Amino acid sequence: MGQVTVELRLVFLKIGEIDTLKEQFQAEAFIQARWSEPALKGTDIDCFDANKFWNPLLFIDNSVGDLKNDVWHKVVYDGMDTPMIYEMRKIKGVFLENLELNDFPVDVQDLTITISTTRTVNEVLLLLNPF
Repeated sequence: MGQVTVELRLVFLKIGEIDTLKEQFQAEAFIQARWSEPALKGTDIDCFDANKFWNPLLFIDNSVGDLKNDVWHKVVYDGMDTPMIYEMRKIKGVFLENLELNDFPVDVQDLTITISTTRTVNEVLLLLNPF
């Protein structure tokens, strides 16, 4: 199998405490990843077992401590000939962030959750899905 394109979308559901001294923040977020899976074509998707198919092996790179990570999958035929596997995650935890405190206490901060993979660049291409 060559390089698989995985489209990612992240939505913040809740932002909690922002600790400026430790440069970290608490948050809940929803992550959706999707990729095509030609091996599912012509199969009974009602009996889909995500463990039997390719997976991008995603993880959160900037989490600190225990991360609550609920993961589930579904298969969707979106009008193309190739079925798509969707991996959804609801995560809750503490995340590291380099804070730029130039105008404290009225700073505006970009808070990020960094999604990465244990696979190589030859195996997976991670792209932003704006929808």
